[in-house]
Amino acid sequence: MSIFPMLKSWFLQNQTTQQIIRGEFHPVDLTKEVKPNYVTHVALSRTKEIVQFLNQDADTLSFKAVMNNRDGFSSFVEKDYQLLESWARPDPIYGNKPPVLTFWVGQGWELMECVITGLSNIRFEEPFANGRIRQISLIVNLRKYEKFSLEGAGNYETRYHRAAVRDYYELLAYREYNNPMLGVIIRNRHPNKPNIQIGDVIKLPSVEAIRKERAQPTSIALRTITGKKITPQKTLVKQMFDNRNIVKVSYTIVS
Repeated sequence: MSIFPMLKSWFLQNQTTQQIIRGEFHPVDLTKEVKPNYVTHVALSRTKEIVQFLNQDADTLSFKAVMNNRDGFSSFVEKDYQLLESWARPDPIYGNKPPVLTFWVGQGWELMECVITGLSNIRFEEPFANGRIRQISLIVNLRKYEKFSLEGAGNYETRYHRAAVRDYYELLAYREYNNPMLGVIIRNRHPNKPNIQIGDVIKLPSVEAIRKERAQPTSIALRTITGKKITPQKTLVKQMFDNRNIVKVSYTIVS
C-alpha cells in the first residue's frame, strides 16, 4: 500500500451540493476516449473520397472503482455507493438536468467537469457476519459536461447563393429568412457588391449568425436618427412629421 494514498486516489465532487467521494484505491484501467465524427463523399472521376468533419462527441472516461470495508463496522462503503448511484440519476431538484460533477485523480490530474453516464459491472462481495458490505467493485462511466449557451461558436457561415436574373438583397433575405429587412445586413456584408450581378456568389449565413446585428443608417445626415438618445436629427424628423400630421380632404368633381 502506498504511503501517500491521497496521491493515487480518485475524487468526484458534486458541484451543487459540494459533496465529495474519495476512492480508497487508485482508479483501475482509467481509460479516456476522444472521438471526432467524419462523413465521407465520393464523386465521379475521383480516386479518393472526400472527408469532412461532422461534429465532435464529448470526451469520455471510464475506470474501475473498488470500495472496501476493512473492519465490518463502518458504513462509509454503503453511503458512498448510494451517493454515487444517486449521481447517476437525474437530479430531482432540477428535473432533467443531471448532477454535474468534477473528477480528478491525486493532486488534480485529469480534472474534468462531467456527468455519470452509467455504473456497470457492479459486484457485491460476500458481506460480513453482521451484514455489513465487505466490498463493492464497479465501473464508472463519465462524460465531459459542456455548459449550454446560445452564444456557442457554431459554424453558421456555410450557406451560399449564386445570383440569378433580377436577384437583389431584399429578395434573397425574404427567400432565406422570410424577412426582407435583413437584406440590408446581407448587403453590408458584401461591400464590394452593392448591386448584385448575375453569377455573383452571395453568402447567406444562418439566422444564428446575424440575429444580433441591427441595420443602422450610414448616411451622415441620418447616422444618429436611431437609438434612445435625443439628437438634432431625431428632433428634426419628429418636427417634420408633426408639421405634416394634419387631415386633408380631397374631392372628385364629376362633370
